[in-house]
Amino acid sequence: MKALRADAGKHGIVWTILILTYYPLVFSVETSLKSNNEFQYNVFGTTWPIYLSNYGAAWSGIAGFIWNTIVIAVVTVLFTLVFGSMAAFVFARYNFPGKVVLFYMFLGLLMIPSILTLIPLFLEVKGMGLLNNWLALILPYIAGGQAITVFVLQAFFSSLPEEMFEAARIDGASEFQAFVRIAIPLSSAILGAMAIISALGVWGDYLWPTIVLQDSHLYTISAGIANYVSSFGLVAQVGPTFASYVLASLPVVILIILTMKYYVTGLTSGALKL
Repeated sequence: MKALRADAGKHGIVWTILILTYYPLVFSVETSLKSNNEFQYNVFGTTWPIYLSNYGAAWSGIAGFIWNTIVIAVVTVLFTLVFGSMAAFVFARYNFPGKVVLFYMFLGLLMIPSILTLIPLFLEVKGMGLLNNWLALILPYIAGGQAITVFVLQAFFSSLPEEMFEAARIDGASEFQAFVRIAIPLSSAILGAMAIISALGVWGDYLWPTIVLQDSHLYTISAGIANYVSSFGLVAQVGPTFASYVLASLPVVILIILTMKYYVTGLTSGALKL
């Protein structure tokens, strides 16, 4: 009986956490299919008829922001992984003066809250003449993603047997060829995990795009939704607003569903090597 009570208590805790986690998503989907009158009449329940037209209105308002974010995320992920993997390989496989100090400086970046760098970063971007330009987003995103990428990949590259690289050198491979043909394929799962983390960071960033971009047509999705919702004025359109939230979440949900196995494998592989 005690075991049954313990199991029931554990199951109750798990179900409570699941409900608290997923109910906001269910609420968003339900609300996205309502009119304003239905929402006022029944806030939490399902109503009839449903208004699929809310999704058409929301898509016309945020489609451009979604495509903006996809382009920026792809470029950011690509260059974050390229630069981060090369830096991690150098830290892992080579010895040079100041290596330890420089590596710990990279790690120190993980402990600095991004809000503290907001003003200096803005002044730097402004001084480079990049305001109201996607480069004002892409370059800081790439730089900001280096610390975690180098940290995880350096630990993994350090664990690779030196004999593999020696064999490649004997066969005539250059250091760059050994990096591309040995280190990168073996770290594909970790690179995938870092790619997901970087893409999610771009997708969820609201503050920085609103600071450096004056033209709202250049906004990424988080800032774009806020701009779309504000376009309704004083009379909020509940259905299209929540439909825009659902549409903005779909690419992320699909990405996680398709890559969850690689994401978990990559993080686990990196963690086991730390």
